[in-house]
This record gives sequence, structure tokens and C-alpha cells, in this order.
Amino acid sequence: MSILEELRPNGHARVYDLVQKSGVDVAEWEAGKVANAAANPNFCFNWAFVQHGRVVVLCLWHEEMTEVDGVVSYSWDVPLKGKHATVVRRIKQANEAIREAFESNLPLRIIVCSSANNGPDKPHRVAARCLDPEPWHVECRLESGAATLRRGAGATTADYEDQFDLAGRVGGPTERIERQISVFMRRANVRRHALNRSQGRCEYCGQRGFGMGSGKIYLETHHIIPLYENGEDSSENVIALCPNHHREAHYGEKGDEMRNEMLRKIATVMRATQEDGS
Repeated sequence: MSILEELRPNGHARVYDLVQKSGVDVAEWEAGKVANAAANPNFCFNWAFVQHGRVVVLCLWHEEMTEVDGVVSYSWDVPLKGKHATVVRRIKQANEAIREAFESNLPLRIIVCSSANNGPDKPHRVAARCLDPEPWHVECRLESGAATLRRGAGATTADYEDQFDLAGRVGGPTERIERQISVFMRRANVRRHALNRSQGRCEYCGQRGFGMGSGKIYLETHHIIPLYENGEDSSENVIALCPNHHREAHYGEKGDEMRNEMLRKIATVMRATQEDGS
């Protein structure tokens, strides 16, 4: 039996119970004059639930999950256009929850829902639901809000470091001076995505980064098109490199050739990731 088949729910557990089991505080469900907290309409029909800094819970359709080589994934890309205002609110809430999980590296807990939908023009109705015992993670998220969710804990920021993680941690006391400078801000979640995507290997040459005394793997993150050339601070423009190829990308005589090759490699990886989740 496939993993996806094993995940098919056959019971009809309450969302309230599954959310609470996932580690999310349900005190708000019980606030006010509510006769049955589990049936509180302000919560029980939502698609996402968040315990900030700890966990994100999502309700996903089993029928829309895919399995490739034993890996279960879900492509999240829900359009807002044409939806009822209540549905739009739920989509936006889920988009925000996925963004928080991605940027804060939070685990996902998935409530797997089986649909009773009998036709393409009929709305989904839950026939059964259960809580997946395994955590999921946000593998990839685009600025549009589209994301690839994968079953399994995935890599964490504790596994990898780059040059910005080391800033200010090397050496002892130094003379303090004050200066005013203008710098480009780099988003930590974009750097982390590149490091996790690389799985510890240079995305240009494929060589594994070197091991650090802490047990982490060291690579360097690099904007393929520099920020000062109006390059984007995005997953499509940031690559994880070994130190040698990072320096060569900046100072080597083949810099332009390397830039084009890096853009091609990352575009291929991002396209493959999206296709796997579709």
C-alpha cells in the first residue's frame, strides 16, 4: 500500500480535537457565549490554525496530494478571484500561516480531509478527516503565495550556516567606532530557503560544503544578479555556493558566464520543485 493510500482518512474527527492535539491553544474557541466550542463557526470552518512560534496546522484535501518516490507533497496555489468573501478570508489566513511557517521554520501539522465531492462543479464537502502523525514542512514558497508543502520534517536552519550567520561571532574584543553607511538588507528566509534547497551542496558545482566544528555544513549565499544591479532578494535569485565558487562569481574572469549558468540551474530546480508538487 502506498503512503498516500495509508493517509486516506476513514474517520470523522472534529477539527477542534485535531487542532488541540496538534499543540494549538483552543481557548479562543471557548470564549464568549458558545454552547459548543467545537462547533464555533468563527474557527471550525477555517483552513489554517497557528500557535505562533511553535506550529502551523493546515487542512488539506487528500485528493490533491501527490506521491513521488515515496514522498508526499501538496501544491498550494489557491486563487482569490471569483471566491466568496468568506472563502477569500480563509485563503488569506492560510497564505499568512504558510508564510509564517516558511519564514520562522515552523513545523506543519496536516489535517487530512477526504472530499465527498461528486462532480467538478460541486463544492468540496468533508467526508472524513484525520491528523497526519508525521510533521510536514514548507519546501518552497514564492512571492505570489504559491508554495510546495512536503511530508516530513525537512531540513532546518540548524543544519546549515552561511557567511551572514558568522558575522560578528569571529574574534575577540575590538575598538569600537561609529560610522554611517548604507547597506542592502537581505531577508533571512530567502537565505534559509537557498541553504535548505541545496541540502548542503554547492548549487553550482555539486560539491558538499565543509563541516564546521558545530556539526553544521557551511556554504555561502550569493545574489546571482547583485542587489546593486536591481537584482531581487528572492529564492529565484539567491544560490548557495561553496566559498571558492562564491569568490570566483565575484572576482573571476568567467563571472558573466557563471552568472548565466547559475540562473539556468536555479530556474531548472525551481521549475522541477513546482512540477513535483503539481
